[in-house]
Amino acid sequence: MPASNGVPGERDSRPRRRCSPRPPEELPGPRAGGGHQGREHRVAAPRTWAALWLVPRLGRFLAGWPELRLDIEGGNTERASEAEAGWAVIRYVRGGDPGPEGALLSEETLFPVCAPSVVERLAGPDDLSRCTLLHYQASPDWSLWRAATGVDLDGARNLSFSESVMVIQAAMAGQGVALGRPSLVLDALDAGRLVHPFGPAVPCGDRYMLTAPAEGKGRGVLRAFRNWLLEEAAADRTRLARLGLSSGDGGAGA
Repeated sequence: MPASNGVPGERDSRPRRRCSPRPPEELPGPRAGGGHQGREHRVAAPRTWAALWLVPRLGRFLAGWPELRLDIEGGNTERASEAEAGWAVIRYVRGGDPGPEGALLSEETLFPVCAPSVVERLAGPDDLSRCTLLHYQASPDWSLWRAATGVDLDGARNLSFSESVMVIQAAMAGQGVALGRPSLVLDALDAGRLVHPFGPAVPCGDRYMLTAPAEGKGRGVLRAFRNWLLEEAAADRTRLARLGLSSGDGGAGA
């Protein structure tokens, strides 16, 4: 859910503007004897994306680099420069913004999600007008979804939050229906903490982009990290298709 300087979970005063993945290269293994593993390598990423997407799966990468010192910095993607040795940067790019050159990690869509305890009250989209809708204050997601689908939301109770992670937590706690974005709710859907009661999944044009240095001293680890991220992103697209959440899909994922 979009936010300031591309950071979900923070407000953005800029006007909202209304992307094909590169195939991952083969992931190189760690160098014998440690190589540059003892150096500190920094990753800058949007705070909510880092918390919900990166951190839960980071151990899979670190298992191959036991001596690596990795510093994950949330919310400072504008300050971090991919031109600096030791930085990899994940940026949230709004729809219509060309954004930085780099590799596409994901294109975001909007689709209803809720706790299993709530889905029993939802026979179809028309029931949303009798539910509590969970909003992220800095984003008009429900308005975008309504405009794209024509679903009548009049009569719904509205509960809004200043942080996007609060919206997701409220949905998992059964407090209402939220609009999920793949990068932020896919793991919760797979684990059964959230369900997707019905479609459609509406493209919003927003995306996550990765920039990482390809050459230079100490950047072999970051190349490996980049390749691992691309492999994870490709696997996510397969998971989304299995859940019926490919872009524009109208089917339910649960």
